[in-house]
Amino acid sequence: MVACTFLIGGGYLFKKARTLQAKTAIKGLAIAMNGYETEYGRAVGKSLGDKVRLTEGHDSLTEGDLLATLMQLSMTHNPRKVRFYDPPAAKGQVNGAWFDATGVVHLSDPWGAPYRVRADLNGDGLIPDPAMPTATVKAQYLIYSAGPDGDPSTWRDNVASWK
Repeated sequence: MVACTFLIGGGYLFKKARTLQAKTAIKGLAIAMNGYETEYGRAVGKSLGDKVRLTEGHDSLTEGDLLATLMQLSMTHNPRKVRFYDPPAAKGQVNGAWFDATGVVHLSDPWGAPYRVRADLNGDGLIPDPAMPTATVKAQYLIYSAGPDGDPSTWRDNVASWK
């Protein structure tokens, strides 16, 4: 019975630790995106919006040009070579940054799925809420993880910057 209690408690603590790791990565991404805006006087979404399909109403994944710009891997949109984001290296493409066979950088959450981003591109300070499409959230960026189940459409376990 004692062993069972430790197993159940250990599983709970492991889940909480992964959730905290996701929240930390989300906060780091938000700080990086705000840092980019401070440095260049424009939102990273406005600089990269079309190129990475970063919009207000649809999710963009944390990979490719968006991540490369924040990590100082691309000088196209970061000519001053400022490193805004320094994620940990992923272990087995989980919980950190990793490169695919073509050299594209990706950022995975603690469960191996990409983080998702939406941006306020029209400057009204409102972004459609991915959890409730008829509602809006007052923010410049919405960043979230699909959580343990890996499904971004099930919100009971998602880790979000605005919740």
